[in-house]
Formats: sequence, C-alpha cells, structure tokens
Amino acid sequence: MSLLAVNFDLSPALGRLLSQPAAVVKRASILAAKRAAEVYVDAMHEYIRAGRAYTPRPPVAGQTIEQGLGWHAQGDGAVIYSQTPHGVYVEFDTRPHLIAPRPGRKALRWFGGGPGGGMLIRRVVHHPGTKAQPFFFADQPARQARMLAAATEAVAEVLGNV
Repeated sequence: MSLLAVNFDLSPALGRLLSQPAAVVKRASILAAKRAAEVYVDAMHEYIRAGRAYTPRPPVAGQTIEQGLGWHAQGDGAVIYSQTPHGVYVEFDTRPHLIAPRPGRKALRWFGGGPGGGMLIRRVVHHPGTKAQPFFFADQPARQARMLAAATEAVAEVLGNV
C-alpha cells in the first residue's frame, strides 16, 4: 500500500496575523488538508485516464488500481492511499524474479490472455521484472500547485464564513 499524509499546519501566528481565533484557524487547516487530498486523488485519476501512467489492466484481488485510490481524514489532516496489493509494483521497478507455487501446490495455473487463451500451467515462472510506471508520485509539481490552490480556496471559504 502506498500512503501520502497531507497536513496543513496554519500556525497560531497566522491566526493572529489574520485576526482569527485558534478554532477558526484549526477548522481552516482541516478543510485545507481534506480539499488538497481530494484534488490529489482526482489528479491521479486524470493522469491515468490521460494515458500518462500504466495501461489499465483487469482487477487483481477483485480491484483495479484506479478503484483502490482514495483518501480519508485522519486527525487534523488527510491520508491519500493506494490500497491495491499490486500498486506498489506498478509505481516502482521490480527486478527479475521467480514466481513459484504456493506451499502445498505443485504448479502455477492461470488463463492466458493472448489469442486462443486457454489454461497455462507451469512449475515456475521466470519473471523478467518490470519498469516503473508511476501514477501515485508522478507529476508532483502540477499536483502540488493544484493542492495549494484547493487549500487556499478552503481557507478563504472558512474565513469568509466567519
């Protein structure tokens, strides 16, 4: 699972500068983090849909990478996550490795995806490794700018309602 924590600590000094009570500044900080997290997840989805990341594949363990992207509030901030088990292998390189059957099994078995399909059975697979196809940490400058804009709007919204 990949994680990214988002917190905006609008310090008491900023509250004094804006002549706002600490509770208002805290509310603005929390809303800013939530809006920034939401914008980051939207940016990941747009990046994938634009074809700038990996080629979307069928679900693994019942879930695609896109379905596993999300965020939730945590404390005074937010956590952005990718909860699919294979997401980390797509985000970062994998070296060549062997894939062996689970303990107690004699072979691997899966359906081939090419023409004719069919069941494939192998004792072991020599996986060549994969090149990174980043989607979670990709395009950081653009995402940071969008997050900052969303956070700024959230702070302005809270201060405008005071």
